[in-house]
Amino acid sequence: MRECLRAIADLRQHCKDLRSRVLSVVARGVVQLTEDNHGLRQVQVALLAQETRSDIEHMESFGFSAVPMKGAEALVVFLGGNRDHPLIVSTPDRATRPQTLNPGESCVYAAFQQAILLDKDGSVALTTQTGTGNVIITAQNANVNVTAPNGTVTVKVGAVSLTVSQQGIAVVGNLSVQGAVTATGPISGNGG
Repeated sequence: MRECLRAIADLRQHCKDLRSRVLSVVARGVVQLTEDNHGLRQVQVALLAQETRSDIEHMESFGFSAVPMKGAEALVVFLGGNRDHPLIVSTPDRATRPQTLNPGESCVYAAFQQAILLDKDGSVALTTQTGTGNVIITAQNANVNVTAPNGTVTVKVGAVSLTVSQQGIAVVGNLSVQGAVTATGPISGNGG
């Protein structure tokens, strides 16, 4: 009978240990600081009350890298429930995340109001917010549109450039036109 009771006590302890490890597998925290000069970014995260962990490796997908800002949330996984080996697998930031996407759309964004949106209409839009307005580049159905309401758009190839601004169009380099040229105002130049 004693052996049976001892076996039950051992089983209870094993179950208690297993429950503790399962509950320790995943934790939610808040990013405190980052260090991005290692093979994997190192992040300091505040986890449970009075528990701050440093040098947690931040796992990212190949081809994409983003340094989370202080205050971003962190989803931390402890492999096998071992609190000595944490890994960050996600760092969402409620304050900067775009919140107007439609199902199926994707967006790459930064905390400084730049975004690349792949939208439901098949467009790719690059947007950057500046102090004077948005700059938006969209590409859809072999058409590219550039909108810079308060700025300039310059296309440069080698020493040749084409600049469009509120003052007009400036070309640096030779201009070759095939077809008619129509002007409703004066045409000036230095001839040659």
